Amino acid sequence: MTAEKLTIGTPLDTGAVVIGDVPDTEGFDRAQVSLDDSGFHFTLSLEPGALVLGLGEAVRGQNKRGHIYESWNSDDFSHTEDKRSLYGSHNMLLIDRPSPEIWFFDTPGRITFDVAATDPDRLFVDAASPNLTIYHLQAATPLEAVQEFRRLAGKSWLPPLFALGAAQSRWGYRTETEFREIASGYRQLDLPLDMICMDIDYMDGFRDFTLNQTEFGNLKQLSADLKQDGIRLIPIIDAGIKEDPDYGVYREGLEKGYFCTMENGEPFVGAVWPGFSVFPDFLNPEAAAWFGRQYQGLLDLGIEGFWNDMNEPALFFSRPGLDKLNRIWNQFQKDESGFLSFESAVSGL
Repeated sequence: MTAEKLTIGTPLDTGAVVIGDVPDTEGFDRAQVSLDDSGFHFTLSLEPGALVLGLGEAVRGQNKRGHIYESWNSDDFSHTEDKRSLYGSHNMLLIDRPSPEIWFFDTPGRITFDVAATDPDRLFVDAASPNLTIYHLQAATPLEAVQEFRRLAGKSWLPPLFALGAAQSRWGYRTETEFREIASGYRQLDLPLDMICMDIDYMDGFRDFTLNQTEFGNLKQLSADLKQDGIRLIPIIDAGIKEDPDYGVYREGLEKGYFCTMENGEPFVGAVWPGFSVFPDFLNPEAAAWFGRQYQGLLDLGIEGFWNDMNEPALFFSRPGLDKLNRIWNQFQKDESGFLSFESAVSGL
């Protein structure tokens, strides 16, 4: 078993690697790596027929050869064959060759994997940022390579048994009565049901960690009653925190600097279900721990699992984007002839 890494530039600590005993090495063939104005580039030769596995959630089959994939998360409900990215980024590839090996590219930014699509005998990896860490693991068998990667990145958390069961999930359940009717209907039809997911309507104005007191003011009793029948409630939590000075979660996160910011230091504001919202900076350990503590109120009501949604993060639009559109429109209106093109307006910004 061998493990080595190569640090490129000044990468962020993403927390993806939980052990610190992999030294930087000169064993890499640096001809595989190049940097230019467009970012980082990596090339690896592939034997004909060698399986290339990994990359987590993606369309198509287990063998990734012949396609291009992108770690740039997208809230895209249409999982068609032409899609390069879905909801998660898993920058690990297992190559089943005579000496099986794993390549892991530790970066939170955009990264593209051309797995023998452009060239049938090569893997091309391109990252927008020239700051990342590459880990290379080799072993006698694919199983040993995966075991070493689990040591590197941490063993998987084992979910509770009910989380492996059947879940009923759809948007539109707005009352306690509806949840009780769903549970009763499943049991009457002798259908398995272990969880019912609660979408955004259980919240007060779509604010995370709040309750619509009119319809779900007795959530603790509802949770207990359904649990007696072997069913857990799984409420949704979105990544966007409503921009509202009367909302304690927003106010505290803003005061402590826990939200993602733009280059000028102002919080980045995007629009999701509650309207204009800010987003916790999960690369800040203090912010991540703070956000995690917000779940306690729901745990105290008997909730045992959560549906974490919109973590791409998914946006309808952003305040900076609206500001740019307003500037385009204002520039457009200044043209006395009324024939100023959209392209001219944009170029004038």
